[in-house]
Amino acid sequence: MRNYVNTKCYLSLITILSLLVTTNLYALESKLLNDQVEFNKESNKQNAELANDSSYNHQPIIEVKSSAVEESEAGKMRKRREDAEMKTEQKIAESLERARLADEKKRAERIFGNKIQPANSAAPQQNTQPSRLDAIENSLSTIKTNLFNQDFDKIEQDSGKYVGLDLGTGKYAIQSGALAKDVTTRSIFGVSTGMRVEDNPFITLEGHFLFSKQEYENNNGITNRENRPFTQVNQYNAGLALKYDIIPFVITPRLGASIDYTFRQYSQAFTENSNNFNNRKLDTHSVEVALIAGGYIKVSKYLGIEVSYRQMTNVSTSARSNSYDPNSRNNNGNINDRVKLLDRSSYGMFLLSLQMGFR
Repeated sequence: MRNYVNTKCYLSLITILSLLVTTNLYALESKLLNDQVEFNKESNKQNAELANDSSYNHQPIIEVKSSAVEESEAGKMRKRREDAEMKTEQKIAESLERARLADEKKRAERIFGNKIQPANSAAPQQNTQPSRLDAIENSLSTIKTNLFNQDFDKIEQDSGKYVGLDLGTGKYAIQSGALAKDVTTRSIFGVSTGMRVEDNPFITLEGHFLFSKQEYENNNGITNRENRPFTQVNQYNAGLALKYDIIPFVITPRLGASIDYTFRQYSQAFTENSNNFNNRKLDTHSVEVALIAGGYIKVSKYLGIEVSYRQMTNVSTSARSNSYDPNSRNNNGNINDRVKLLDRSSYGMFLLSLQMGFR
């Protein structure tokens, strides 16, 4: 019984202590809540005062507006140039394809006749714009075609045809001796015409006609010209020459060769005491070849000057020997000395040609 009373006293004491602790805790919590409320009120009051203060709350107002970016004048010009280039390249591509199509049709007609008809003739054309890369490639293809295939219908260019006026002089390789002395070429003049080979513009094919006059200054020492076999030779050259331009430059060096038909007319033509003597004549026919070396200067599009040297060599002639015997006797009864013929002798010609081109 006594233990029960003690236990009850302990429980009562613990309960009283618990109530005291709980009461103090509630009181402390209420105080903290009141302090928090007071702090919030004070803070709100200060914020309201700061909000009403215009010097503190003034901020600059920034207005943001959106506007379109204006393109510069250079950009506009660049765009117009690119558009013009695109149109030009498209026209070039169309012209090239049109020409290729026409050439292909002609080639098919030459090979197959009218058997092959153009395929897909009724197919609708697609109106598509080529890309810039395709247009550039087509332009390059057009340039290559014009340069390497020499498309004369597409690009206007010099045809290489010309006519020329030739002037010059010459020298026969005849040594002074008993048969002939001092054969002099008085003059050479003529005309020529030629054109460049279409497949190779460095090669020129030329036809020419030249006239020259040779004179025997001292015919075998015979002072009486009436007794001389011949006094002069009229020479006519007609031939075909092939020339090659080595390096096109300001002065274009040229090499070439020619083959000529040469007609010579020997005569005893002189005037003495108002009397014309031309009693003796001899005609010869020869075939000669020549090596040509010289240079060409292009003055303008249709005017050029060519300077050349030709070394002529005989291949065949109708003259039976190197000399000629008139087979007659003079007044003293002596047989006239033989005269040196020019047909079998090599000779050189120095020519200046003024060439006028035409289309």
